[in-house]
Amino acid sequence: MNRLNQTPSVQGPNLHDIVLPVEPGIWPLAVGWWLLIAIGLIGLIISITTILRHLNYWKIKRIALNKLSQCESCDDINQLLKQVAIHYCSRQDIGPMKSEQWTLFLMNNLPQEQQRPLTDIHQALYRQDHGQFLSNYRAIANMWLGQLNKNSLREMNNAVV
Repeated sequence: MNRLNQTPSVQGPNLHDIVLPVEPGIWPLAVGWWLLIAIGLIGLIISITTILRHLNYWKIKRIALNKLSQCESCDDINQLLKQVAIHYCSRQDIGPMKSEQWTLFLMNNLPQEQQRPLTDIHQALYRQDHGQFLSNYRAIANMWLGQLNKNSLREMNNAVV
């Protein structure tokens, strides 16, 4: 027999099964993925920093809202509000404020319907017995502190200057 006419056997002992190439793995990551991870981490760090800065900035407001329930007189509430105002505004502008000027300053951050009771309370503050106004003043102080935000601070600072 002639070797040229012979067809090779498909099932021969020297042939091996077809081996598929290994699928590409996740590592090493492509440059685009590294950029996406870096941008994500930077965004996360900026977000956390912003949130912490915001919480720290309004810390005095939260403390004052908690201390408000412990105030036993209108004078205590008045002093607490003044401390908060001094913290967020200039000490030189807030410190020397008395009576009418202080009342007008507080009114800048109150709705119209609460401004009249506030003037009555502040007029009573300078009398001997002002204990009857304690609950009303506490409610107004709570509202004033609750509405304290960046815009109201900007308006109050402009009103002071």
